[in-house]
Amino acid sequence: MCSDELVLAKEAFEARNYYDSLENSIIAFAKTQNPEAAKLIALSYYQLNLLERAIIKLKWARTINEGDNYAELTQFLGNSYGKMGKNKQAISCYNELIQMNNPQWVYAGHLGRGIIYSRIGKMNDNKKFLEKALKEFEEANVRGLSLIDIAKLNNSIAEVYQALNDHYRAIEFYQKAIDVFEGQLKSCSLNGIALSLVKVGNFKEAHERLDESYKIILEGNHEIELGENLKVRGICYKEQGDYHKAYFYLKQARSIFKEKDLLLELAEVAYILGDLETDIERAAKYKAEHDLYVSSMMEEVKEI
Repeated sequence: MCSDELVLAKEAFEARNYYDSLENSIIAFAKTQNPEAAKLIALSYYQLNLLERAIIKLKWARTINEGDNYAELTQFLGNSYGKMGKNKQAISCYNELIQMNNPQWVYAGHLGRGIIYSRIGKMNDNKKFLEKALKEFEEANVRGLSLIDIAKLNNSIAEVYQALNDHYRAIEFYQKAIDVFEGQLKSCSLNGIALSLVKVGNFKEAHERLDESYKIILEGNHEIELGENLKVRGICYKEQGDYHKAYFYLKQARSIFKEKDLLLELAEVAYILGDLETDIERAAKYKAEHDLYVSSMMEEVKEI
C-alpha cells in the first residue's frame, strides 16, 4: 500500500529535501507500516547527517525489508559506521554485501571496504592500507556497473594515488571519471585534479579547475564538494605564499566540514590551519583538534 505521503516523501528525497522526506515518510509509515517508508525514514536521517539516529533507524528498517531494499540499508549502515570511525562495524556490513553475490552489492561492498582502508591509510600515512584500498577497488570493478558507479570508482582510485603522491596517475583517474559521467560527480573530480595540480606546482591550471568546479557546485546543492573546493583553494594559496587568502578559504571549508561532521577533512584542515596560525596558543589548539579527529577516526584499526 502506497500512501500520498509516501509518494511525497519519495519526491522530496529525490529533490534532496530531506526534512520533508523524513516528515512525510514518518506519516506514511504510521498510516501503512510500509517497509519502503521505513527505508526512507532511515535514509533521510543518514542524508541529514544525524548518524546516531540513522544507525538506529537503519537497523530497524532492515528488520522489515528484504532483497535490494535490505542490501541498500546495509550499505548505508556501513557508510554510517564508517563516517563515525567505527571501522570494524562498517567492514562487517560491507562483508555482508559482498557475500550476497549480486554484482551491484559486491561492487558496493568492495568500494566501501576500499574507502575505509583509504581513509585509514591517509590518516596514518600508511602505504599498506592504501595498497589494500587499491586491491578492494580492483575487486569492485565488476561487470554491469552504471556510469555513475564507474565514475565513483575512478574517483576513489584517484584519491589513493593522490595519497601515495602519484599525482599524474591521480589526475588520469579523475579525468577517467569525468569522461564516463559528467553529472554531480564532475565537481568532485575537478577538485581532485586541482589538488594534484597544486602538488606538482601548476597553480594557474589548479585555479582554473577550481573555478570550473565552483560553477557546477553553484548549480546544485553540493555542500561537501563546496567545502572541498574551498579547502583546495586554500591549500593552493598557501603553496603560493598568500597566507591571508589561504587562511580565509580554509576557515570557510572548516565550517562546512564541521556542519557535515567530516572527520578526515576536519583533521586535514586543522593541521594546515595550525601551520598557518601565527598565534602560538591558537596554533596549538588547531594541532590538538587535528589529533582529536585522527583518534576519532582510528577506532578499532588494529582489529581490521
